[in-house]
Amino acid sequence: MCVGGTKNFDNEKILNLNPDLVVGNKEENQKELIEQLLKNVPVWISDISTLSDATRMITEVGAITNRSEEAEIISKNIDQSFEDFDPLVNEQRSVLYLIWRKPWIGVGSGTFIHDMLKRIGYRNCLSHERYPILDLKQLRSLKPDCIFLSSEPYPFVEKHKAELNELFPTSRISLVDGQMFSWYGSRLLQAVNYFKSLKV
Repeated sequence: MCVGGTKNFDNEKILNLNPDLVVGNKEENQKELIEQLLKNVPVWISDISTLSDATRMITEVGAITNRSEEAEIISKNIDQSFEDFDPLVNEQRSVLYLIWRKPWIGVGSGTFIHDMLKRIGYRNCLSHERYPILDLKQLRSLKPDCIFLSSEPYPFVEKHKAELNELFPTSRISLVDGQMFSWYGSRLLQAVNYFKSLKV
């Protein structure tokens, strides 16, 4: 059953499912709607901005759902894959990671994507917190070595690379799988192999 999106989920539909537990996320879910749910059902909230947060979340959800052993295996495998990973580049190479167009929205510090960029060796050229909206003047001032256009939440495609090439003729512009940079569950088991495939 569809209960709405992450920002506008339908509490009544959720409660009609009689859940034993609702798992939410601080960044994705509206605080007011979560508070309403809390009056009727247990809610566990994740707050993820680093890889360590992500693996801890997996083990904690495993514990509260009686799947501790499976969760521990997943977490350890994720940690090991990143420990064995050699950064693609050094942090002298700057990157601009964009998640939206009209307006342009980038990814700054204090985010899970920022942590992923650091782990694969890039320096995030946005020092702003979270997800700043950027005008053309701000974009041009960044002068990134690389630009990553995420597949989500905005579905960037080839024509957007051409658009940005006009603004950044010397930057390397790549379409990237947003799930690998921002989905912090078991999908992280695939992340390192994906990062190795990136053309830097």
